[in-house]
Amino acid sequence: MRSLTPRNLVGLAVLCLCPGGLGLSQTGMGQPARISESAQRTLSPDHVPWTISLRGAGPVRFGMSLAEVRRVLGDPKASLFVTYPGNSRGENGCSVLLSKALPDGLGLMFFDQKVFRVDVSERTAGKTDLGGRVGDFEERIQALYAGHIRVEPDPQDPNGHYLIYQPGDARDKDYELLFESDGHDVTNFRSGFATAVALANGCG
Repeated sequence: MRSLTPRNLVGLAVLCLCPGGLGLSQTGMGQPARISESAQRTLSPDHVPWTISLRGAGPVRFGMSLAEVRRVLGDPKASLFVTYPGNSRGENGCSVLLSKALPDGLGLMFFDQKVFRVDVSERTAGKTDLGGRVGDFEERIQALYAGHIRVEPDPQDPNGHYLIYQPGDARDKDYELLFESDGHDVTNFRSGFATAVALANGCG
């Protein structure tokens, strides 16, 4: 594992956030895993990606402080990086975690030194608790979350889509899971507090 690189930081930022099990329908489990050829080439069979849910990523839970994250990652040197120079609040504003414990292609966003969102941009970095990954076809995501996906146009890509998971449990109303696609394949996905996941343009 390597520290988060500038390439990993693209698009990882949050403005104003508010906090708030993943009670998912099991419909779609067992569906054949259709993935693109590029995804098949990059998937390492011995790699164990982080599991992403509505409430956390791997050992991290949304709302944890920086001190708590350092502890669960086993990385006391993990630090926050301010992605937007105009952020007058510094580390108390929008920032991302720099840590040797994070896999490439996975970023943790912080606001007020607490975790609010995870972004996954590489197939080997993470998968959802129902098995959704970067590189999956849109129809696989629809099958995994049957009856709970809302599709919207991607505001930054005229050909792309947002596939947004809508939790059926009212206790999950403050959380959101969003897959971005190029119109066919999932290019990245993010999860966390809904107000953080909804922001597409970062801190700027």
